[in-house]
Formats: sequence, C-alpha cells, structure tokens
Amino acid sequence: MTLFSSKPANSLLYPAYQLLTQLRNSGNGRWYPQPFNEMSRHRTRPPNYGIQRRSELICIDNSEIGKDANMSGRLAYCIWVYKRGYRKRHMPKAELGDKVS
Repeated sequence: MTLFSSKPANSLLYPAYQLLTQLRNSGNGRWYPQPFNEMSRHRTRPPNYGIQRRSELICIDNSEIGKDANMSGRLAYCIWVYKRGYRKRHMPKAELGDKVS
C-alpha cells in the first residue's frame, strides 16, 4: 500500500490517513485557523486615541499666535508632544494634562 492510496488498509490508521490527506490537499501550505505565533498571520494594532505629531487641531487660544492660526484658513497642527518616556519609534500620544506645541 502506498502512503496516499484511496483506501486505508487498517481502520486504526484512518485518523492519521485523514490528516495526511487534508494536509496534502490544503494547497500552498496554508492552514486554518492559523496559530497566534504564526509569522504570516495578518496583525494590526488597536486604535490609539489621542494627539500625536502632525495631528490637526482647532486652536482655541486667545493669544496673537492663536488668532493668526485661526485666520490663516488652515488648521493648526501639533509639532511636538512633551511626554515622559518619549521614544521616537513609538510616537507618544498626548493625553489629558500633557503638553503639546
């Protein structure tokens, strides 16, 4: 008997035979559902709410700079977030009480 014949020779080997035929017929080496540690799994990050660099803002300041920003016709944007633990690669999000410029 060959390994992938049409009928299994023994009923004890049938679960293994069924698994092998499923693997052989799956195509492109993919399987479903994929395990979490699989490198080809599509991963996305959860949405982060907050102000980060280049976020467009409406200026509500009554200073001269704030008035000029509102009169320019374009939205002001954040150029820096002052936050403890800043790591450039992770782009910190400003929360309530954090300083932005």
